[in-house]
Amino acid sequence: MAPSTATLGLPSLLPLALAFLIPALLDQAFSGAPPFDIILVDDTSRLARDIADAMRLYQRLNFSDIRVVAVSQGIDTASEQADVLVTVHGLVDSLYVKELAKKTHRGLEGRVLHGFHARGRCFGYQNVKAHDGVRLEINHVEAPLVHRIFEMYAGGASLKGVQRRLMPSRFLRRGQEQGRNTPRGALLEYARC
Repeated sequence: MAPSTATLGLPSLLPLALAFLIPALLDQAFSGAPPFDIILVDDTSRLARDIADAMRLYQRLNFSDIRVVAVSQGIDTASEQADVLVTVHGLVDSLYVKELAKKTHRGLEGRVLHGFHARGRCFGYQNVKAHDGVRLEINHVEAPLVHRIFEMYAGGASLKGVQRRLMPSRFLRRGQEQGRNTPRGALLEYARC
């Protein structure tokens, strides 16, 4: 079989595409007869961001005779030092993700402490752009429904009971019962807004 290459060094503008492409690529890699024998990535964090996942993935790929080359880090799993390099970079990637999560949380917390909204749309409110961020204002069209939902809930109705009274099940699509624009979703979302 002639060597072929599957390239995943895509720009960081495509995280959703990567989220779908990587599992599909790995499914092909482990299929028993993959159409490639080399995976070329920019760096190891494109395939795994946790040291345990990285090691497990590289071991499985090695067992399937698929070589991985991380260009920016100079890692080639065909080399003898690949295990050490994958371990070290897997650790670095894992620490980076944890630090990024902390920084993101601090940034969102700072927005909230300055009176801005740090999430998406909340039922009963509308997002209003301000000079330095987004503020929430009451949506006066949805407000009566929000009051009715909370009155029913305060009166002892369960979340599903409120939902059943306001939206008969024949109008709900499968999986919609927890959406933000349903009564149950509005109650659940209220705690997060």
